[in-house]
Amino acid sequence: MERTDKGWYFDYSVTNENTLKPLCVEVEKHFTLPARRLLRYFAASDDFQLRQEPPVGFGTYYRGFHVPLSGRHSLPMHLQSVFFHPLEQFTEVVSFDVMVAFDNLIYIRDSTCSDVTGCVTNYAHELQHFVQQSSTDGRSRGGQPEGQMGVLSGCPIFHQLQSARSNCSICRKVQGKN
Repeated sequence: MERTDKGWYFDYSVTNENTLKPLCVEVEKHFTLPARRLLRYFAASDDFQLRQEPPVGFGTYYRGFHVPLSGRHSLPMHLQSVFFHPLEQFTEVVSFDVMVAFDNLIYIRDSTCSDVTGCVTNYAHELQHFVQQSSTDGRSRGGQPEGQMGVLSGCPIFHQLQSARSNCSICRKVQGKN
Protein backbone atom coordinates (compact mmCIF):
# COMPACT_ATOMS: atom_id res chain seq x y z
CA MET A 1 0.00 0.00 0.00
CA GLU A 2 1.50 3.27 -1.10
CA ARG A 3 0.71 6.29 1.08
CA THR A 4 1.58 9.71 -0.24
CA ASP A 5 0.47 11.56 2.90
CA LYS A 6 1.39 9.78 6.13
CA GLY A 7 -1.76 9.08 8.10
CA TRP A 8 -4.18 9.46 5.18
CA TYR A 9 -4.98 6.78 2.59
CA PHE A 10 -7.62 7.21 -0.12
CA ASP A 11 -7.20 3.91 -1.96
CA TYR A 12 -5.89 5.71 -5.08
CA SER A 13 -9.06 7.87 -5.35
CA VAL A 14 -7.97 11.42 -6.12
CA THR A 15 -11.63 12.49 -6.09
CA ASN A 16 -12.15 11.19 -2.54
CA GLU A 17 -8.92 12.77 -1.39
CA ASN A 18 -9.75 16.17 -2.86
CA THR A 19 -13.34 16.11 -1.59
CA LEU A 20 -13.15 14.34 1.77
CA LYS A 21 -9.78 15.22 3.25
CA PRO A 22 -10.40 18.97 3.71
CA LEU A 23 -13.74 18.24 5.40
CA CYS A 24 -12.27 15.58 7.68
CA VAL A 25 -9.36 17.87 8.61
CA GLU A 26 -11.99 20.43 9.63
CA VAL A 27 -13.77 17.80 11.77
CA GLU A 28 -10.49 17.03 13.56
CA LYS A 29 -10.29 20.64 14.73
CA HIS A 30 -13.23 19.88 17.06
CA PHE A 31 -11.32 17.14 18.87
CA THR A 32 -8.30 16.97 21.11
CA LEU A 33 -6.50 14.15 19.36
CA PRO A 34 -4.28 11.86 21.42
CA ALA A 35 -0.59 11.51 20.67
CA ARG A 36 -1.09 8.25 18.80
CA ARG A 37 -0.36 7.43 15.18
CA LEU A 38 -3.66 7.27 13.30
CA LEU A 39 -4.20 5.94 9.78
CA ARG A 40 -7.34 7.27 8.16
CA TYR A 41 -8.34 4.80 5.43
CA PHE A 42 -11.05 5.82 2.94
CA ALA A 43 -11.93 2.81 0.79
CA ALA A 44 -12.63 3.26 -2.92
CA SER A 45 -13.86 -0.28 -3.56
CA ASP A 46 -16.09 -2.77 -1.78
CA ASP A 47 -14.48 -5.28 0.60
CA PHE A 48 -16.44 -8.53 0.54
CA GLN A 49 -14.75 -9.85 3.70
CA LEU A 50 -15.84 -6.86 5.76
CA ARG A 51 -19.48 -7.26 4.61
CA GLN A 52 -19.66 -10.79 6.03
CA GLU A 53 -21.71 -11.24 9.18
CA PRO A 54 -19.87 -11.27 12.53
CA PRO A 55 -17.61 -12.80 13.65
CA VAL A 56 -16.02 -12.85 10.16
CA GLY A 57 -16.95 -9.29 9.14
CA PHE A 58 -19.01 -6.34 10.31
CA GLY A 59 -22.24 -7.16 8.46
CA THR A 60 -23.98 -5.67 5.47
CA TYR A 61 -24.77 -2.29 6.98
CA TYR A 62 -21.50 -1.17 8.54
CA ARG A 63 -20.36 2.33 7.54
CA GLY A 64 -16.85 2.31 8.97
CA PHE A 65 -14.93 1.39 12.10
CA HIS A 66 -12.06 2.23 14.41
CA VAL A 67 -9.54 -0.45 15.39
CA PRO A 68 -6.50 -0.08 17.65
CA LEU A 69 -3.33 -2.02 16.85
CA SER A 70 -4.28 -4.65 19.44
CA GLY A 71 -7.55 -5.37 17.56
CA ARG A 72 -5.99 -5.83 14.12
CA HIS A 73 -6.36 -9.64 14.21
CA SER A 74 -10.12 -9.25 13.67
CA LEU A 75 -9.42 -7.70 10.24
CA PRO A 76 -8.61 -9.24 6.85
CA MET A 77 -4.87 -9.63 6.21
CA HIS A 78 -4.67 -6.68 3.80
CA LEU A 79 -5.95 -4.39 6.57
CA GLN A 80 -3.78 -5.96 9.27
CA SER A 81 -0.74 -5.03 7.21
CA VAL A 82 -1.57 -1.29 7.12
CA PHE A 83 -0.49 -0.99 10.75
CA PHE A 84 3.13 -1.75 9.79
CA HIS A 85 5.94 -0.24 7.78
CA PRO A 86 6.68 -2.27 4.63
CA LEU A 87 9.10 -5.10 5.43
CA GLU A 88 11.22 -4.12 2.44
CA GLN A 89 12.38 -0.98 4.23
CA PHE A 90 14.21 -3.00 6.91
CA THR A 91 17.64 -4.35 6.11
CA GLU A 92 18.12 -6.01 9.50
CA VAL A 93 16.00 -7.58 12.21
CA VAL A 94 14.13 -4.93 14.20
CA SER A 95 11.77 -5.02 17.16
CA PHE A 96 7.98 -5.16 16.79
CA ASP A 97 7.69 -1.56 18.03
CA VAL A 98 9.99 -0.33 15.26
CA MET A 99 7.89 -2.15 12.64
CA VAL A 100 4.65 -0.49 13.77
CA ALA A 101 3.70 2.52 11.65
CA PHE A 102 0.24 3.20 13.16
CA ASP A 103 -1.37 2.62 16.54
CA ASN A 104 -4.95 3.02 15.29
CA LEU A 105 -6.97 2.68 12.10
CA ILE A 106 -10.15 4.48 11.11
CA TYR A 107 -11.65 2.74 8.09
CA ILE A 108 -14.47 4.33 6.10
CA ARG A 109 -16.35 2.04 3.73
CA ASP A 110 -16.43 2.82 -0.01
CA SER A 111 -20.21 3.35 -0.11
CA THR A 112 -19.92 5.71 2.87
CA CYS A 113 -17.29 7.73 0.99
CA SER A 114 -19.70 8.23 -1.92
CA ASP A 115 -21.97 10.38 0.27
CA VAL A 116 -20.02 13.38 1.56
CA THR A 117 -22.36 14.16 4.46
CA GLY A 118 -22.54 10.52 5.56
CA CYS A 119 -18.79 10.14 5.24
CA VAL A 120 -17.93 13.18 7.32
CA THR A 121 -20.54 12.27 9.95
CA ASN A 122 -19.23 8.72 10.13
CA TYR A 123 -15.63 9.95 10.27
CA ALA A 124 -16.51 12.12 13.27
CA HIS A 125 -18.19 9.09 14.87
CA GLU A 126 -15.10 6.91 14.41
CA LEU A 127 -12.82 9.73 15.51
CA GLN A 128 -14.83 9.88 18.74
CA HIS A 129 -14.17 6.14 19.21
CA PHE A 130 -10.45 6.78 18.64
CA VAL A 131 -10.39 9.56 21.23
CA GLN A 132 -12.43 7.53 23.73
CA GLN A 133 -10.32 4.39 23.34
CA SER A 134 -7.15 6.40 23.71
CA SER A 135 -8.32 8.19 26.83
CA THR A 136 -10.14 5.46 28.75
CA ASP A 137 -7.06 3.83 30.25
CA GLY A 138 -8.37 4.59 33.74
CA ARG A 139 -8.58 8.32 33.07
CA SER A 140 -12.25 8.75 32.21
CA ARG A 141 -15.26 9.78 34.23
CA GLY A 142 -18.73 8.42 33.65
CA GLY A 143 -17.81 6.75 30.37
CA GLN A 144 -16.72 10.09 28.90
CA PRO A 145 -13.10 10.76 28.01
CA GLU A 146 -11.39 13.66 29.75
CA GLY A 147 -11.41 16.79 27.60
CA GLN A 148 -14.09 15.44 25.26
CA MET A 149 -17.23 15.70 27.43
CA GLY A 150 -20.14 16.47 25.17
CA VAL A 151 -18.15 17.11 21.99
CA LEU A 152 -20.93 15.52 19.98
CA SER A 153 -23.60 15.33 22.68
CA GLY A 154 -27.21 15.01 21.66
CA CYS A 155 -26.49 12.77 18.69
CA PRO A 156 -27.27 9.10 19.41
CA ILE A 157 -24.99 7.94 16.58
CA PHE A 158 -21.90 8.89 18.52
CA HIS A 159 -22.44 6.46 21.43
CA GLN A 160 -21.77 9.11 24.06
CA LEU A 161 -22.75 6.75 26.87
CA GLN A 162 -20.51 3.79 27.58
CA SER A 163 -23.58 1.53 27.79
CA ALA A 164 -24.64 2.46 24.25
CA ARG A 165 -21.09 1.88 23.03
CA SER A 166 -21.01 -1.60 24.55
CA ASN A 167 -24.27 -2.49 22.73
CA CYS A 168 -22.88 -1.55 19.32
CA SER A 169 -22.19 -4.79 17.40
CA ILE A 170 -19.26 -3.23 15.54
CA CYS A 171 -17.71 -1.95 18.78
CA ARG A 172 -18.16 -5.37 20.40
CA LYS A 173 -16.42 -7.09 17.46
CA VAL A 174 -13.45 -4.73 17.51
CA GLN A 175 -13.17 -5.10 21.29
CA GLY A 176 -13.36 -8.92 20.96
CA LYS A 177 -16.67 -9.14 22.89
CA ASN A 178 -18.79 -11.10 20.38
